[in-house]
Amino acid sequence: EALRLELEYLDLAKLNPLSLAWRRGRVFQAARHFQEAADAYRAALRLSRATPTPALKEDKSCSDNRPRTQAQSTPFSPDPAAEWGERQAALLERLQEVHKAIGDRGESYETAIREIEANAALLEHRYLLQGVREDAVALGRQERFEKWLRGRSEHARSPEGRACVCWVLKDYPACAKAV
Repeated sequence: EALRLELEYLDLAKLNPLSLAWRRGRVFQAARHFQEAADAYRAALRLSRATPTPALKEDKSCSDNRPRTQAQSTPFSPDPAAEWGERQAALLERLQEVHKAIGDRGESYETAIREIEANAALLEHRYLLQGVREDAVALGRQERFEKWLRGRSEHARSPEGRACVCWVLKDYPACAKAV
C-alpha cells in the first residue's frame, strides 16, 4: 500500500524526467524492490547522459514536521550548476547498492567501467571507485581492474582525481604526491 501511494505521488508530481527516474529508483529501493530500482536508476543514468543540465539536488527547504512519503523526504529539483560527474556518481553508487542486493555484481562492475571510461570526472569519486574495486574483487577481476585503473589515472582531470585513483590502488605515496 505504501509503495502504491509513493508511486501515485510521483505520477502526479511535475518533475523533469531525470528527477522522476531518480526518485522512482529511491522509492523502489526503500521498498526493497531492487530490480525495479535498478531499472529506474539505469533509466536515470541514460537520461543524465542525454540531458547535461538538469541535475539531482536535495531540496532542504521543507522544515515542517509533518509526516512525508519516501518520495517527498528526498526531493530533487533541477540545478543547472551541478556537475555531470556528480550526478552520474550518485546514480552509479545507487546502482551498485541495488546490484549488490540483487546479487548481480557483474552488471554493476561493467556499467561503472563503461561510465568511467565515458566520463573521466568520475575518477574523482573515491567511494564509487572503491565500490567498483569491491565488485572486481568479488568477481575475481581485481588484477584486471587495477591494471585498467592505473591506465585511467592519466585521464584524471584534477589532482583530487589522481589522488582518488592512487588511494583505491593503495598507492599511498603517489596519493600524497597528487595532493
